Amino acid sequence: MWLALVFMTLAAAGESASSSPSDYIKVEVCGTLRAGMMAIGGETTGVVINAKGVTWELELRQAPGAMARAQSLDGRKVVVKGTL
Repeated sequence: MWLALVFMTLAAAGESASSSPSDYIKVEVCGTLRAGMMAIGGETTGVVINAKGVTWELELRQAPGAMARAQSLDGRKVVVKGTL
């Protein structure tokens, strides 16, 4: 399964220049939310979700109230849905 995912990812990377602006990828992750993360130089949004050994950084600034909600759910298991 992972091998197929890697091949699909590589194929998609080659098509990115020709993809339409209306193309998108839906994402749903169930895992542990961590808010208030810091990085040297500030290269982080401050919110991540960890699931099955994979960490996704979340961009919540465009959703009103999302940062406050993420901080209130810090350390809890959540489901996050969005687009990549």
